[in-house]
Amino acid sequence: MGDGSRVVHITKVLSSIVNLPTFRALGNPYYAKLWISSLFLYVSRTIEIIVLSWLTLEITDSPSQVAWVGVSRMTPMFLMGLLAGSLADRLPKLPALIGIQILNIIVSCFVLGLLIYGNIAIWQVYLAIFLTGMGWTLDFASRRSYYSELFPPNGLVNAVSLDTASMTGSFMIGPALGGWLISIVGFSGTYIVMLGLYIAGLITILSIKTNGQNTETSSKPVQSILHQIIGAARMARYNQTVWAVFLVTFALNFFGFPYMQMVPVIARDVLGVDEILFGLLMSSAGLGALTGSLIIASRQI
Repeated sequence: MGDGSRVVHITKVLSSIVNLPTFRALGNPYYAKLWISSLFLYVSRTIEIIVLSWLTLEITDSPSQVAWVGVSRMTPMFLMGLLAGSLADRLPKLPALIGIQILNIIVSCFVLGLLIYGNIAIWQVYLAIFLTGMGWTLDFASRRSYYSELFPPNGLVNAVSLDTASMTGSFMIGPALGGWLISIVGFSGTYIVMLGLYIAGLITILSIKTNGQNTETSSKPVQSILHQIIGAARMARYNQTVWAVFLVTFALNFFGFPYMQMVPVIARDVLGVDEILFGLLMSSAGLGALTGSLIIASRQI
């Protein structure tokens, strides 16, 4: 089979995949590039969590200090969660996503430099993951807001579900890859890989051509952000469905996900495993989430 035939064959295979109901949103070229960039971001983010958690455990040998890595990661989501949606509605979407990727690159370069020179302090670990947590919160809101501009309501569920699938899939790929990289190339080498993934994500976003769309900021006053938040809170209070979703989400985030921050302590001090098995242990949590996301994406809603 010649090179031309191979290209035609690969193109047909990709077209058939995109035409499947589960992956129909990828037929939108803007969304396809955005989805690829999100995959780079999500994998880098999960690798970062693995690296900084294990690094903190090695530096401090303290489970409580490791727990503070999780606190530093979740605090921006708590502080900015209410504002992120309103800001995403007012900021130009692609420039916001580009700025967030640049922030991730700057923070990664900062941590990489500290690792190379061997003088990283624990507060710098907390600061790094706090800053990328801010970026994560704004990125999440901006991407979801952008999807609503790319798709009609009947296509939005598939787009969001595929994005969720890439995020949950990264919770399988990232930890396993991160644990393996730590054992092979160390913390510095792993951060170099992370930096490369962030740069790849930035290049992918920069390749999106919008023909002038989504480049204007909203002229709504800042006061309307507060009014919007108050209005959303009132709606959630009196809408039983929204209130139930809020309570379930709060319960899972408060009582469920914090276990992940103790996995490195359990892996090293209780199970006595190395970085590779620690990464595999963390990645197992993403299997069920990925399966659920693909099931939702395949439904015609």
